[in-house]
Amino acid sequence: MHCAATVYFTKTLLRCPSLHSKPYPPESALNISFTRTGDYFNMRPSHYSQYSFDAIAGMGIAACRAAKASTLPDNFFTGEEHHAQFISHSFDGATGRVVFANASFSRDGASTNYFLSETHEVDRSARNKSIFSGTTRMYFDTKRRRWEQFPGAGKYVYSDGTQTPPAELPPYVEDRHGLTTPVQVVCFVLAAVAILTSIGLMGFVYRHKTNEVIVASQPPFLYMLCMGTLVMASAMVPMAIDDSIADASGCSIACMSKIWLASIGFTITFSALFSKTWRINRLLKKSRGFQRTKVTPGDVIKPFLVLLLINILILALWTAIAPLEWDRKPLSYDKFGRKVESVGSCYNDGWLPFGIALFLVNFAALSEIL
Repeated sequence: MHCAATVYFTKTLLRCPSLHSKPYPPESALNISFTRTGDYFNMRPSHYSQYSFDAIAGMGIAACRAAKASTLPDNFFTGEEHHAQFISHSFDGATGRVVFANASFSRDGASTNYFLSETHEVDRSARNKSIFSGTTRMYFDTKRRRWEQFPGAGKYVYSDGTQTPPAELPPYVEDRHGLTTPVQVVCFVLAAVAILTSIGLMGFVYRHKTNEVIVASQPPFLYMLCMGTLVMASAMVPMAIDDSIADASGCSIACMSKIWLASIGFTITFSALFSKTWRINRLLKKSRGFQRTKVTPGDVIKPFLVLLLINILILALWTAIAPLEWDRKPLSYDKFGRKVESVGSCYNDGWLPFGIALFLVNFAALSEIL
């Protein structure tokens, strides 16, 4: 080219000089010098030397074109002008026709050479060492966009010792044993129906709170029952979440959320029945001795608060010490080593003590009712 072989870089401007000048060497972990007299240009050419030449030549050609087309004086040009010239032109280089991607200085992958080599062990005489020899059999023709046999190299010998290409891998399908979309939709719909029904019934109780039947049934307990069913119904939402609609972090949050909602909802629902049963038992006990007693709402609410606080304490310790986390484990592989069957679940090795404690507390409340 008519421009110097190297390009001088400044912070914001590029210039194609008429005299020799050296580029600023990039930082390298190998500390290779890229100056004209540096080690890099005296090294024995390797398989990537051709690409280094094409990269430098491409930048130099683009710099000369930018200097020629620029409106700035004294052959100065901007980095934007340099980039525009770089990506808009191609040239024949050491590695074939060099074409650059339109978004960056990167080369179009389809414009470079690819080789398919066959490697065999030829010597194992040395202790703990083997010597291999490779033969290039095929190359990718970038003009025809297809693989061609290397002249005089013979056909490729595959791992089975034949020259017949093996069959392509069968389509990869993994059975994840997850919830299907219809099942998830049904869960969300049923949760919505149960929540709206609970809210509607609470509104019904409030509207007819002076009715004799509602008064006899005690509105506070009815409110508690509705609230408990509402919270338990909400647990169906995280139960329908898996890694098909959320990432691992979201699934892990859903794992503990369903435990919290189901447990708290159960506690609210059955604590209402437990408190009511405890109230009746106290009245009957006092009546045997012909004693007069009065059970206030505060007396009734105490068992409920005790059960609720115990459940919250167990759940808080469970969440802090051994929270359930989403994990997908492989179940089987095909003959190509691909995972074809897996299952996702919520698990933690330390869940058992907390699960047993939660069960015993709520089972005791249920047994008292029964």
